[in-house]
Order: sequence, then C-alpha cells, then structure tokens
Amino acid sequence: MFIAKNTSKGRIHPHKDWTIMVSITLGVILAIIIFSLYLFGQINQEAIFQVSYDSNIQADTINEAKLKEVVNNFNEKEAFSKNIIEQGFETTDPSI
Repeated sequence: MFIAKNTSKGRIHPHKDWTIMVSITLGVILAIIIFSLYLFGQINQEAIFQVSYDSNIQADTINEAKLKEVVNNFNEKEAFSKNIIEQGFETTDPSI
C-alpha cells in the first residue's frame, strides 16, 4: 500500500509506513478531541441545542383518586400476604 515507486525492486519500508499510520491516527484523534471541545463549548454557551420553554404547555397532574386506589390495592395485597404467612394456607387434595 505504501510502496515507494523509486525504491529498488519495490521494497516496503515498515518504519516509514508505521510512521505514516501512527501520524494519521494521532491526527484523527486530535481532530476528534478538538471537535468535541468545540461542541462542548457551543452547548455550554447555549449556542446550539437551545431549550425554549413554552408557557402555554400545561403538565398533566396525577389523578389522586386513582393513585389512592392503587395504593389501597397494594396495601390489601400486603395484608393478604401477611395473613397467609402468619396463619398458613390450607390446600385441598385435588384428587378428592
């Protein structure tokens, strides 16, 4: 891939090839770091990805009656489970 045209018999120079590959890799990493810092700065200054708040939007509130119903259901299940644990559970023989 990196064979020089003016070398004797087209020999490959690994030191030169590795130098080129490492230089390109470090250049790409440096470019990514610079772009990331630029993007962070823009977001931090709210130049891009701005959040605008609309005062016309009203948040949905929780239906308190439904919430109490759910909490009561959980409390009933807890009481039922405690009752089973404390008093035991009688099973009937299904073969009878």
